[in-house]
Amino acid sequence: MKNPSDYNKELRKKLIGISENTVRKNYYPELQERIHELELFRALIDYSTDAILLIKMPEAKIVDASASASLQFGIKHSDLTNLLFHYLELIDLSGNLQDVLENPQAISSEGKMIQCYIKKGNQETPLEITFRSVILGASSYLIAISRDITERKLAEERLYRLAHYDTLTGLPNRVLFLEVFRQAILYGVRNKLSHALLFVDLDRFKYINDTLGHAAGDYVLLASARRIKDSLSTGDMCARLSGDEFVVLLNDINDTHDAGAIAQKIIETIAKPFFFEGRELFISGSIGISIFPEDGNDCATLLKQADTAMYHAKEVGKNNYQYFSKSMQKSTIERFELESLLHRAIQTESFFLHYQPRFDLISNKITGMEALIRWNHPEYGLITPGHFIPFAEETGLILPVGEWVLRSACRQNRLWLDQGFSLCVSVNLSAMQFRTDYLVERIQTILKETMLPPENLELEITESAVMNDIKTSIETLKEIHEMGVKLSIDDFGTGYSSLSYLKQFPIDKLKIDRSFIEGINTNEEDSSIVKAVVSLAHSLKMKVVAEGVETKEQLKFLEDCGCEEIQGYLIGHPVPSRIFEELLTFPIQ
Repeated sequence: MKNPSDYNKELRKKLIGISENTVRKNYYPELQERIHELELFRALIDYSTDAILLIKMPEAKIVDASASASLQFGIKHSDLTNLLFHYLELIDLSGNLQDVLENPQAISSEGKMIQCYIKKGNQETPLEITFRSVILGASSYLIAISRDITERKLAEERLYRLAHYDTLTGLPNRVLFLEVFRQAILYGVRNKLSHALLFVDLDRFKYINDTLGHAAGDYVLLASARRIKDSLSTGDMCARLSGDEFVVLLNDINDTHDAGAIAQKIIETIAKPFFFEGRELFISGSIGISIFPEDGNDCATLLKQADTAMYHAKEVGKNNYQYFSKSMQKSTIERFELESLLHRAIQTESFFLHYQPRFDLISNKITGMEALIRWNHPEYGLITPGHFIPFAEETGLILPVGEWVLRSACRQNRLWLDQGFSLCVSVNLSAMQFRTDYLVERIQTILKETMLPPENLELEITESAVMNDIKTSIETLKEIHEMGVKLSIDDFGTGYSSLSYLKQFPIDKLKIDRSFIEGINTNEEDSSIVKAVVSLAHSLKMKVVAEGVETKEQLKFLEDCGCEEIQGYLIGHPVPSRIFEELLTFPIQ
């Protein structure tokens, strides 16, 4: 559509020296057509959901506005035009608004975007305004396109809460706790203060959870969280690390014995009966205590010492607390033994892989699988990944272990490809692997060695891994993606991805964590979260994989949401390659 001023110029040229009758006869229909097009152009502006302002410079006076601008700024259209832009009283968050108004000529062709709030009564509405500088005739103008970003801000707040708070108990999670703990240590160093860390583990919780079910287990966790929190003073912090493990940070203690007094208070309140569906349930708490700076001066060390003390409390009878001491070396010795076993397992290639199928809800076929490591020790039997993977990450052994998994999965998938099964194998990358400067080169080497096409490989990376160093992460992900390898964000929602960064990552899929899938048919918050993640992924042109799908009801919900792929016990357990081939030969119905 042409600029209205261009039409006026053309008409003026045609009308000079022409009689009125000639104009009526020859140009009136064209004039009517131009007027109609101008009306359409005006309707296009007025019906835009974004507010559009035309601002005459340098006085910054609003000379025209779309109909939606009146609604967004809460000012009548007649009052809005001829109003100075400053009178909108925007709360500038970017600090660039004044510069835009004073130096409009400095705005690039892409425009200048600012974020601000506008206050209407007691309500503050977040706006994103894009300015562009234009010359119309002999005058200079700014075109301001203002978008209400309330929904986006709410989505970011929800994601922040998901990333920093435990969904069951509402307590801070590990991510937020470590952030606060690091700040407390820095403050303690500067001001020569002492802090205490309490590592709380619920005794007999697994028995209740396994015997009475997850509902009873969740009730006990929630009630325990409240009791622990109520035992603390203002300024102290309680967080849920995982499962039945909680940590408490006591800030600025005067005496180390104060930590023992709080620990005893927590033990006593946890020991009181829980009432669930007419039953009396009893558990106890074992607590380990480490002191800053006596037992360490960083988060990892103090957590480790408190964890060691907690296990010692369990060993001496449970339902008690223990301060860390250097004599508590048994768990440390066991860790050294595990490290030695891991080294030998790597050398002898004692690991093997199981494969869990991924089911495509659109084609109704198995289109991929996740490779999962297993370790069957000749003396100790099957050692679960949950036992040795965290330790491998801590010691750096995850690098050779992770490379073995990637090479083995690619080699096996090449064999299946030769048998006529074109599948995409998914392999988890640890944060440490992702941070190595030779990752891209190593992936290329393995693909070349195994002769697996890049499109038959998918790498899963956690949110926390990619958010650690944004600039480097984007570069690494782009290099991998340009190879043709697919990329997915694993356990989405359990870390923190700023939406502004997430859209910059060349990600193919978001993988929804199983913790949200469990409650989608019974928990309104979980179902809302899953719908929001699916909607977010699709808006960013990404597909969605839901893990931990165990029931047909969950499957139906996910189908209705538009989720593309599922993974979980409903489709198949992780199985050896031989059994997985049978699933391919005799597809799931």
